[in-house]
Amino acid sequence: MIDWSKRNEEEANLFNPPFLSILCYESIKNYNEETKLNSPFILPFLIIPFILHKKTRDRLPSTTRTQFTTWMVNETNSSLKIDYNSRANAFVPYVKEAIIYSCNTNLIQFSREGNFEIRTKLSKDIYSNEIFTEDALECIKKASFCGKWFARSGDINTIMLFLGVRP
Repeated sequence: MIDWSKRNEEEANLFNPPFLSILCYESIKNYNEETKLNSPFILPFLIIPFILHKKTRDRLPSTTRTQFTTWMVNETNSSLKIDYNSRANAFVPYVKEAIIYSCNTNLIQFSREGNFEIRTKLSKDIYSNEIFTEDALECIKKASFCGKWFARSGDINTIMLFLGVRP
């Protein structure tokens, strides 16, 4: 983990564990609801760097009916994976912190198989403009979307293959 005293202010604000834990929660919750299974451990590590990248977030389809694999091979979108691997690696410590925070605050927990399950249901009322900026609300919305979208896209290993990452 990166010591808080060594983080610049912008990094500390953008990648703080409470905010990232909400992104983890929303992606896991929607994945689990869609599949009726617990989400794989890797899911937040894939989704957070995916949605926090503004170019990627802005190009996401409007519906989960668009197949992830079809979307990724589209000429316009295939360029998004060029630096995805390095972004994903850079986010690992932040996602780990968010997972620890999520577990400590009883949002999520590990199943016996090592997957994620939701422990506490959050009220949608907490997602207001009084608490979050428009950009933060957009990230939360896209985390929900990607949880459901990845669930509908089949095997998580296929998603990883198309993103150019390995377990």
